[in-house]
Amino acid sequence: MIPNTSSLMQTFRRLVQTDLKISDGSYRNWCSGAIIAPNKVLTAAHCVYNNDSNSWIRNDRVAPGRANGGQDPWGQWDVQYATIYTAWTRGDWEFDIAVLTIAESGTRFNKRIGDHMGYLGMRTQPCSFTESDWRITGYPGDKPRGTVWNTGVCDDWDYSCGSRKVYHKCDTAGGMSGSAIRDGNNHIVGVHAYGVSGSTNSGTALNSYHLANVQNW
Repeated sequence: MIPNTSSLMQTFRRLVQTDLKISDGSYRNWCSGAIIAPNKVLTAAHCVYNNDSNSWIRNDRVAPGRANGGQDPWGQWDVQYATIYTAWTRGDWEFDIAVLTIAESGTRFNKRIGDHMGYLGMRTQPCSFTESDWRITGYPGDKPRGTVWNTGVCDDWDYSCGSRKVYHKCDTAGGMSGSAIRDGNNHIVGVHAYGVSGSTNSGTALNSYHLANVQNW
């Protein structure tokens, strides 16, 4: 992984870390996500719903552009609710994708998160692509707290046309679940979901079915 660089700041400010409120009232850095609309954030379904215990995971807020050990230069925005597939609650891993609906204003700005920070475009995962163009950026748990890292160019992408899953060998770590998979034009084409040490990692592909539903959510 490589750290945040100034040339990528316009992208990084559109990425978020989600915060989970725990029993003592404090917050735990949880998953990654990306702003995709004025009040919407894209992430992974397993970040918001545990289908083993059939229970919701309470992501209370998101912090865009978090950096430097957890500093929030643009504050935090409250999460109103999450939208997921019913299929995910039944354990279908091809549906590991979620959209967070964000409150209209943040702690420091009287604007919607996407209006203030901007947001990333999305496109259907192409059936043919240039592997070297794709990358993932998020908040890995094995790096200093609250720092955003970029995988750089990744190899060994594997995608079947129309599939709901995409496989890769990008350098990821826990905490990067929900990170946007971006193509060379900086469009989101999928959501990183699972990293397996020494093996192939996977994400949820934005095929036409998933893209249409995410846009409706």
